[in-house]
Amino acid sequence: MKGKIVVTGCRGFIGSHFVRFFSKNYELIGISRKNEEIKGCKQVININEREKIREAIQTSDFLFHLCAIIDPYDKDIEKINLGFTKFLVSESKKIKNFIFLSSQNVLFDNDD
Repeated sequence: MKGKIVVTGCRGFIGSHFVRFFSKNYELIGISRKNEEIKGCKQVININEREKIREAIQTSDFLFHLCAIIDPYDKDIEKINLGFTKFLVSESKKIKNFIFLSSQNVLFDNDD
């Protein structure tokens, strides 16, 4: 039986390579801002569907948080880089393996 991985950022540079590599041996559930299929992912959940994300995490073996907004002027940078990460940390208490890769804009200050 394949292990199950929930992965955010599966359309990005690292995430797309992650999906291509791990889809051979794991069942992947992708989380994305777009509602489109991703080759290698059994299912794609929109980032705003918190209940579906919660259910996917609770039944997974691993959570890989690879998404981040790198444009410091993107209106959603705080919502995604901070708010969504807090949500995932809160939900990941129910699983053993939470892997988080960050971006250079985690501490960006828009007042500069």
